[in-house]
Amino acid sequence: DIETGEYGLVLSPLAVAQLIGHVIVPALSGRNVHAGRSRWAESLGKEVMDPAISLYDDPFARGLGSTERDSEGTPARRIDFLRDGVLECFAYDLKTGYRYGEESTGSAVRSGFGSTPSIGVHNLILEGDRTDVLSERALYVHDVVGAHTANPLSGDFSVECSNAYWVEGGEAGTPVRKAMYAGNVFDLLRSVGGLGKESRIVGSLILPPVKLYKQRIIGK
Repeated sequence: DIETGEYGLVLSPLAVAQLIGHVIVPALSGRNVHAGRSRWAESLGKEVMDPAISLYDDPFARGLGSTERDSEGTPARRIDFLRDGVLECFAYDLKTGYRYGEESTGSAVRSGFGSTPSIGVHNLILEGDRTDVLSERALYVHDVVGAHTANPLSGDFSVECSNAYWVEGGEAGTPVRKAMYAGNVFDLLRSVGGLGKESRIVGSLILPPVKLYKQRIIGK
């Protein structure tokens, strides 16, 4: 069991993907920006994440979404969404770009063979200074349950920690029976304590473990 309080956390690439996929990816969509459904709609040129990290889509990286052209035939290219924490651009497909006077960024993807193209990412990569995120005592969260209920506009979430356990000195320790994790995705990305040394491919995302300080954990 774990007491309710604030703890240092290490989110596995899978847990990070769950939160980023349901909140950050929609916030980067040009369609959501012009429809007023993105928290970053008025934030171009502003620092919206920790300045130690960057977020970009690289269709030529070694990942599951690697491609030379997007689903509409537009040549794919690297898109630096956030550089050193500063928001630089949004993603557009041909339809959305034409409607709002923007150029397609080659970001059209399909969710399946029978689906129509929509705005998405190919290989979204979180990058920054790498460190040993398991050296200090922290709660390692392998997965989260309920990330799909996160509010994509506000970023607020409340999820159940799955397969969580204590780590210290690089070693796995005592498992945690049950815990809830509540917070805000936009806020946690402004105070990243470090990125793990090895990234993992999770669908269309390539992510390292992420270390966070003073995160709200609800226990017994």
